[in-house]
Amino acid sequence: MMKSFTENLFALMLYYSGLIKVIRDKGRPYAKILAFHSVSNDENYFVQGVTDIWISVALFVEQLSYIRKYYNITSLQGLVESLQKGEIQERSVVITFDDGFADNYHFVYPILENFRIPATIFLTTEAIDNRKPIWIQKLNYLINKFGIDKIVDSMKGLLGDAQFERSISNADSSHCLHKQIEQFLAYKVPKEFREEILLKLYAKFNISLENIFSQNEIFLSWKTVKKMHGNGICFGNHGESHTPFAAMSVDDQRAEIVSSKNMIEKHIKQDFLPFAYPFGQQRDFARATKRIIDEAGHSCILTAMPTLVDVNTSLQELGRIVIGNIPVYRLAYELEKSVLKSWLKL
Repeated sequence: MMKSFTENLFALMLYYSGLIKVIRDKGRPYAKILAFHSVSNDENYFVQGVTDIWISVALFVEQLSYIRKYYNITSLQGLVESLQKGEIQERSVVITFDDGFADNYHFVYPILENFRIPATIFLTTEAIDNRKPIWIQKLNYLINKFGIDKIVDSMKGLLGDAQFERSISNADSSHCLHKQIEQFLAYKVPKEFREEILLKLYAKFNISLENIFSQNEIFLSWKTVKKMHGNGICFGNHGESHTPFAAMSVDDQRAEIVSSKNMIEKHIKQDFLPFAYPFGQQRDFARATKRIIDEAGHSCILTAMPTLVDVNTSLQELGRIVIGNIPVYRLAYELEKSVLKSWLKL
């Protein structure tokens, strides 16, 4: 908490002193790829929580206005083609979205059209048409509706697992606890067992999972995907189930990567098809995983590591800066934080 407060204060100082402009002007040889998720007028139970994936429409417009003013927004395909030539435009920024939330069509798409901003949306294919909602949204709904303490107690009763107890033992806030539960289910539990745990939790709280998700339009449909496709919007592969590859066998990784790619290509045709890792942390992109994604025929691979992109960056490891519901002064800092760290060798 203290680190977050200090960093926020530092961001304020850089922005209002004008020092952020000095950093921005000096950081020209780099491109920044930004990762957004959900944008709407209301933060609902499905996106509320520690993942910081929701942004209000008003703030999103402010963020885009700042980016448009000080950076050159390009498409992901445009950036990749430049990198292949050994070139990079000064102050390049790429806009991407993960998971395929329905609000990307209802709120984001009109804003991007109005500003004439290209973007790439990475689809978690099982979730499209609300066919099989992402497990994180199932978890978020329970935690936000019933409170995290009740969910923890229920999970302890279901699991009777010392490993779960250890995984959440050092949580010093509900925010941290929520994150640790998510990480436990992502990395420590096989996805079939994870689904079983969530079904039992919904049954325990007498909630019809099917009704909740059928009554709420949470994810895109293939119909809305097709409406956006080609109109400044490119689509990418984000896997099937939003399970981190570090928690899967190589065979399961291959099956999921190929299946999700085939599903996208069944519905839309595009020459450029990028891939973005679910979670996208360092442990998620082993050499074998990169090879599978590459051999499946993807154009490039994106992580969620906030690394700078320059002409020497591998197209199999393009870093992204995850952007949440943060004010413009903090956005300005997040855009240049990696540049600043490279100078200070932090």
